Amino acid sequence: MIGRILARSAAVTVGLQSAGCLHGWIFGKTEKWFDAIGAVNSISFLPLTLYCVGKTHQGSLFLDSRKLVASGLFLFARLWLLVFLGWRAHDRCGDSRFDKWKDSFAQWTIPWLMQALWVWSIALPVLVVNGGPSIPISGKLDYVCSSLFFVGLVCEVVGDLQKAHWVSQGRQGGFCATGLWSLSRHPNYFGEMLMWWAAWGLTLRVGNATNLAWPLLALLSPLLTMRILMFTPGTGLVQAEGSGLKRYYVGDESVASAYKAYRESTSILVPLVGWRYIPSMIKTTLLCEWSCYEYKEEIGRHTSELQSPS
Repeated sequence: MIGRILARSAAVTVGLQSAGCLHGWIFGKTEKWFDAIGAVNSISFLPLTLYCVGKTHQGSLFLDSRKLVASGLFLFARLWLLVFLGWRAHDRCGDSRFDKWKDSFAQWTIPWLMQALWVWSIALPVLVVNGGPSIPISGKLDYVCSSLFFVGLVCEVVGDLQKAHWVSQGRQGGFCATGLWSLSRHPNYFGEMLMWWAAWGLTLRVGNATNLAWPLLALLSPLLTMRILMFTPGTGLVQAEGSGLKRYYVGDESVASAYKAYRESTSILVPLVGWRYIPSMIKTTLLCEWSCYEYKEEIGRHTSELQSPS
């Protein structure tokens, strides 16, 4: 059953992303619906998997607590993504990252193919859980994973809302440092990564009851999320930290001074109290305060010289 659900969900993903790609290209090379199609694609997995499982059980009770928790939290997470990304795309009037893909149709397909892989991979834990046998939530690991899934969702939603409110108020102070942002420089990214590690944890007992290959495959979800948010240029921490910190350090000296103090007292990811008292060795290893996320003045100056007219 799990293999069948994975195959059908992959087919749905290819179909929806292909349709979105063609629509965008035909109607003026627009990326207006890119994020919305990705979110709708994710949400479509739930009726698909529940239909397949329900058909197999022929009307008998098939929604155990594991499937309900995984599906419910996944649905809320993807609905939030749909609402938030849709609002952001409308507010920004497009996405400049697409400009480099508009020279040819072959190039235009690249971001759509990447999104197809991302959408399907992120959903793998839920697809495995819903396709597996009935195994109600029980035991400490299940309760911890279910709770962390919820905590991650709350961190992402609250972080996004607080940042959006700060933007709507005129970006006071030059950077957001209220609410969760006073405890983490990127609470929304932390929440997103925590969710998919927790969701993956719910697949472990399914793997024990079926085949351990399924949890191993589902590892793509948290690992790809971390790859995108922590190490991919143009997005996540790579975009926000490192050379991206130039927007705080160059220009208004009061903002630069305030941000330096904020950075020294605030965790990069995990919301924590008393960041400045944590040993540097722990910060620079386990807590991701790595040199690649530091602002190097020489790089910032070089970037400015390249961007300035000759």
